[in-house]
Amino acid sequence: MRALLLGVAGAALVAAGTAQAADGYSARGRQADEAIKAGRFFEATTYLEPEIFNLGDRDHNAALRRFQKSKTFAAGLVTEAATWQGTSVSAFEKAADTLEKLTPGALSPTQKGEALAALAATYGRLTETGALKPTVRTSEALLKLLDQETVNKAIMANTVAELKASNAVTLEAWNRAEAFARDRQGSDALKSMLYGAMPQFRMTRAVLSGPFTRQYPQLAPSALDSITTDVFFDGEIGDGLLALDLKSALAANENIHLVDAPGEAEVIVKVKQIAFEITPRPETQQVVTFSRGQVDFWQGALLMPDYSSYQYDLRQGGTDYEYAFEVSYQRSKSGPFKTIIRDQGAATWNQCSPGRVVNAFGGAQPANWMANAAMKSQCTAAGVPVDKGAMRRQIGAKLADAIAGSEMHE
Repeated sequence: MRALLLGVAGAALVAAGTAQAADGYSARGRQADEAIKAGRFFEATTYLEPEIFNLGDRDHNAALRRFQKSKTFAAGLVTEAATWQGTSVSAFEKAADTLEKLTPGALSPTQKGEALAALAATYGRLTETGALKPTVRTSEALLKLLDQETVNKAIMANTVAELKASNAVTLEAWNRAEAFARDRQGSDALKSMLYGAMPQFRMTRAVLSGPFTRQYPQLAPSALDSITTDVFFDGEIGDGLLALDLKSALAANENIHLVDAPGEAEVIVKVKQIAFEITPRPETQQVVTFSRGQVDFWQGALLMPDYSSYQYDLRQGGTDYEYAFEVSYQRSKSGPFKTIIRDQGAATWNQCSPGRVVNAFGGAQPANWMANAAMKSQCTAAGVPVDKGAMRRQIGAKLADAIAGSEMHE
């Protein structure tokens, strides 16, 4: 009888959820139909976006069939793509992605190609006039259809402006721009635009020591020197191991060159310890028990006998830390600067044993599933034990990053 009631209840829950989802889909489907009747074909797709873009959605195929059954949708979408006035680069990229997702269920490959070509042509016109400002990071689907020299020049001009505004051009960003310049129509002009602007970029060491050195071998030494600071480190740190870790972390910074004497330095950094404490927490261990009613409903109903409980062993520990350091910069050009760097926190960890179902009258069976959200929270992102030495090295690295910030450089 109990099993029958559970089955009826479960079926009712599933039916209710299905009906609710169906109602939502049906209402949005009617909105899509109205938009198609009014000739707003791209708008029609927005009402069924959850189904179109999620291939695993149970209504995905139904949504595509809905558009396929319309006698005007496919041709109308192609026509609208030719005159579509998207207001942003992302709007065009989303439209292109929508066309991809509608194929082959609602559009034939030929219709998709026609619509993409029309959309790309509009996108290209707006790019040439400056109404849109795409860069080389734009949609690959659109870039494939936009290989025209005038459009490519506009895209490269936008890319160069973006790179000039960047705090540090990365190797990934440079490689993407260089590939665009190399592989597109008007390659010579695109390369000239990109390489000509390169000395105006703020670049990471990886770009300076690689592409920039190859392109501008005469300028490379001074450019690399400009992002490298000669530093003399002077530490008044009570914990000798932390002092060593901090100095090692500073030496590993690619933009810092540690020197042996104050007279050789552009910047003298003095670090004075105000407070530094690392305190391991005592490790604890406990048995966590959930009654059947506290376990997720279906698992409790189907996998646990009457009056049984769910148990697992939980070990917990952690390390607390607190530090404060006074950092003084004596800079040869811009003068002295002093600041306090401080922080406090903890690195905690949990370790959970496999679960088990404990019977009311003795005995237990392994449970290779988690009981509920509370257990998932404790056991999924568990962390790992951090000893005092590892914590000291982490603090040394964080302190080095803070010291090597903007105040280090003149």
